Amino acid sequence: MKSVVIILLLALAAMLYLQFSPEEKSDTTYRFKEKNIPELAKEYPPSNATHHGDGLYSAVLEPATNNLALSNRDVVTVSYDGWSVDSKKHFDSSSKHPNLFKYRVDFGGFNQVIQGWKLIIPIMKEGEKRRVWIPNHLGYGDKAGLPHLTETLVFDITIDSVKRSIATPQLNRYTITPNSSSVTIQPAIQSLLIEESDSDQSPSSTDFVKVSLSIWDEQNLTLYQSSEQSQKPLQLSVKDSIEGISIALQSLKVGEKKRFWISPELLYKNNQRPSLFPKGSIIADIKLLKICQDVQVIIDADRIAK
Repeated sequence: MKSVVIILLLALAAMLYLQFSPEEKSDTTYRFKEKNIPELAKEYPPSNATHHGDGLYSAVLEPATNNLALSNRDVVTVSYDGWSVDSKKHFDSSSKHPNLFKYRVDFGGFNQVIQGWKLIIPIMKEGEKRRVWIPNHLGYGDKAGLPHLTETLVFDITIDSVKRSIATPQLNRYTITPNSSSVTIQPAIQSLLIEESDSDQSPSSTDFVKVSLSIWDEQNLTLYQSSEQSQKPLQLSVKDSIEGISIALQSLKVGEKKRFWISPELLYKNNQRPSLFPKGSIIADIKLLKICQDVQVIIDADRIAK
């Protein structure tokens, strides 16, 4: 009799084990709570949504926190809830799969994603929440294992974070050495206009500025620092920057971009060279994005400060 009880207990334990995913088993606080389908999600085709063709619709519920477009090789972390429109069943949620939904935007290696997602995710942006209506032929199709999955589906999808795949800025996209179009600002600094601007605003030595900046070592042509690569503009104090950078900033107009060749005598005073900074001349591509009026601006350029 004991052996029968033991077998039954083992069978019950196995059934409970198989009922939950590995993530759920490791999280003792996990509870999947079904949500009612939002009232405005029940309508198909929706009246206040954008039609992307082929029966695919979407509407932005919360705006993006970063307006930078996604690129194919970016990896996004996604949270979502999914309902079937006709039966109103809440059939899936990212809360069932914690830390699992990370996708490369071009979905390389993620073949389980339905076609509707593959069309919508690339047009979304970081922080954005969007409601998406996906017809059967862009969803699981007629051969889906459960009846409600053959219906039109609606998802609320949020791009929680983006790990960006950024190409290193190319030095040779513009001339590496000054040419006939270059301007000598003073003997130790020359510049080449790359992008023009209609603005007549230039910063003074007491201003704070927001810039896009990349610096190369002119001797070995290696990249030292780049806000283009991090995709986070630098916020600088003009007067607290290295002398050559300070002069370069004051020669720019808002919206203008130039390449600068700066000699060592304008980079290091009293031989005080910032850690890891190039020993000789530098090439710097600088675009002046904004003259900041807020004196509380964060100085995020220790490596190019005095």
